[in-house]
Amino acid sequence: MAAQADIQRSLKSPPQPASVSHPRSGYEWIVDADIAAFFDTVDHVKLIAALNEEIADGSVLNLITHILQAGVIEPHVGEMEPTSLGTPQGGPLSPLLANVYRHHFDVRVKQAGYGSVRYADDFVIFARSEAQANAALQLVYEVLEGELGLQVHPEKTRVVNIDTGFDFLGFRYYRDANSNQLRKVVRRKSMLRFREAVRQRTPRLRNQRKPKASRFKPDRLADNAPNGDWPQAQQQWPGVRSIILVERERSTHHLSPEQGAVWSEAKRERHYYN
Repeated sequence: MAAQADIQRSLKSPPQPASVSHPRSGYEWIVDADIAAFFDTVDHVKLIAALNEEIADGSVLNLITHILQAGVIEPHVGEMEPTSLGTPQGGPLSPLLANVYRHHFDVRVKQAGYGSVRYADDFVIFARSEAQANAALQLVYEVLEGELGLQVHPEKTRVVNIDTGFDFLGFRYYRDANSNQLRKVVRRKSMLRFREAVRQRTPRLRNQRKPKASRFKPDRLADNAPNGDWPQAQQQWPGVRSIILVERERSTHHLSPEQGAVWSEAKRERHYYN
């Protein structure tokens, strides 16, 4: 069945918009749209009607209807709130119902001749000109708001060119001005969210013991010598030779800087003047 095939395709790994919007395909303009609170505003009557077109078993439809109308318990309230709109979030059934509910929109977009990529409630539409992109945007409002009863987010919905770029599923797609190649990079907001999640799962302790410093390597000083002239640098830096010898000897005795402060000072003076 068409709806079941669409569900199976949507459950696979999300497709790459860059391949769809390749200049050779003629898609240069993108409708970057967003639906406000999609899972909270799904109309139950329209959803059951869409399911009824593919499912002939009435017991299955009744079961889905009971799941949709089961209600929710608000935190710190303890009372059951009826659910006349939306699908239960967090369960495996909601993404499937979302695909079925949005199938009508996918058909209308395809009939209009636009390219599109959708994953659950996230989608982008591709057009070959700015005028077609604006017409596609009007189609988005007509179908999603007029026919499906959803609400398009006005501040997060726009028409952009591939040169400007757009965000989709945690990545940013754009065409590089220098190489004229399509690029895909991790969105900055997604990266910051990932770093914050790692930071919360790996707490920093104030009294946490710091890792030991790496062993002193004189070769690093040699690599950074002016003009690569290490012998000349030792003459220009009088204390370098003494520091190297002292640090080598101190690391051999496994003494910390605090424990060997007096010892290191004496050794440094001896090496410096010799």
